[in-house]
Amino acid sequence: MQTDLCFGIKDIEFIIEKNYNINCRYTVSDKDSHRIMYVKGGKAELRFCHMSLIVEKGDIIVLYPHEEYTLKSCGTENWTFSAIAFCPSAVFPKFERVIKLQNPFKYESYFQRAFSIWQQRSAGYKLYISSLLYMIFYDLLKESEKCQNNTYIEKVKNYINSNYTNKLTLKELASVSGYSVSYFKVCFVKNTGISPMRYINIVRIEHAKELLGTGLYTVSEAARECGFDNLYYFSNVFKKITGIRPSNY
Repeated sequence: MQTDLCFGIKDIEFIIEKNYNINCRYTVSDKDSHRIMYVKGGKAELRFCHMSLIVEKGDIIVLYPHEEYTLKSCGTENWTFSAIAFCPSAVFPKFERVIKLQNPFKYESYFQRAFSIWQQRSAGYKLYISSLLYMIFYDLLKESEKCQNNTYIEKVKNYINSNYTNKLTLKELASVSGYSVSYFKVCFVKNTGISPMRYINIVRIEHAKELLGTGLYTVSEAARECGFDNLYYFSNVFKKITGIRPSNY
């Protein structure tokens, strides 16, 4: 998803909160407005464009104009949702139809405040609701970016686990992630809490421990098998990570 988006909110058409009984159906067709919905409770089946998705408490649903869609409760309890219908002033980005949130309570607060302001209709109420919408979409973009980064870093970690016996460089790992070296280092530390090189050493030492534990490898053999070409360096790294010398393991 693009992260340099710039669009305006031209109008807020309405905000609703609904509570449906089990097996009730909510159908909308051929509307001009965009809609963003937050599922407050229960579970429902979303059908649109010959597709079917299950939505449940804590999910965000993004719906686009001139599309017919149906929401039918399918859980064992009533399902409730809040929805904001709005018209953007520029081409609106394509979000996932159903977004599984990492922190749903933050979004529930946004929707609650928007609905409260809509009911009061005090001066500038649409301006305030628009600002809440911007916050919702901004946070969704940040979550999307974070998930994307995590996916790429997991790819690098898998690459390290498969190639730890080789001499790995930051440039090589950054290439696997698709990021520049500097941005890769930042993302890796955010994801793991340690630098890429320390992660490599931890992986190598874990494998070295396995080899030494069998009693079939000498220290120098274990070092070589795990990608260390300097026995002194291997011993120092081993002690830093495990607290003991490899000869005493």
